[in-house]
Amino acid sequence: RRLLSPRIWRFFWAQVLVALLLGVVNFGLSTVQQIVLSSVSVILGNQSVLIGLLFMVLYLISTAVYAWFAARWSLPELPIAVENATVSTSITRNWDLTQGQTMRVLTVLFIGLLVTLPLYILAFLPLGLALIATAASLAIGDTGAIISVVTALVLSLLLLLPIGLLVTPFWQTLKAVLYYDLRSRREGLDLRLRPRPDLHPDRGEVSENRSEDRSGES
Repeated sequence: RRLLSPRIWRFFWAQVLVALLLGVVNFGLSTVQQIVLSSVSVILGNQSVLIGLLFMVLYLISTAVYAWFAARWSLPELPIAVENATVSTSITRNWDLTQGQTMRVLTVLFIGLLVTLPLYILAFLPLGLALIATAASLAIGDTGAIISVVTALVLSLLLLLPIGLLVTPFWQTLKAVLYYDLRSRREGLDLRLRPRPDLHPDRGEVSENRSEDRSGES
């Protein structure tokens, strides 16, 4: 905690930068999708079936491209925490580590999503049940139905708080394991823990004394 506390703002700005980059990617994909659909609509005219199929294909391609970029920028906080990297360096470092490993990263993140998804479904279950039970009343603007939905929404948000406390350590652990796996694959990282002299001054003194003794003997 003593080492990570000064880097809190770097964690924050790294997440902001990743969100901005993914926003740019999403905007670009949406723009290309709209241009292609508009051009094809002019050519095909009223052939709605073909246009609908084209829309589905473009949507799947856009989703795959977005997921690819999301995987390449999925671990920005780890280089900051482990390597003391700057915000911009953490983004480029993340990009380099995930090169050629995109499917592996996506698979791990997808499995993590499947593990945590039931908890989020549980959190939003009151809201979903309230919407289903009051659908007819909401259509006519019934005040009691609106109050019920708002109450269920507040309950769901309250449930999200403890769920977030449970899920966040899981995701951070999963990302840490993935980060070290990527480093070991690309750089042959040795995961053996070595004592640091600044954290273990006694051990540092012992090592220095041993080295002095050896030099004296020689």
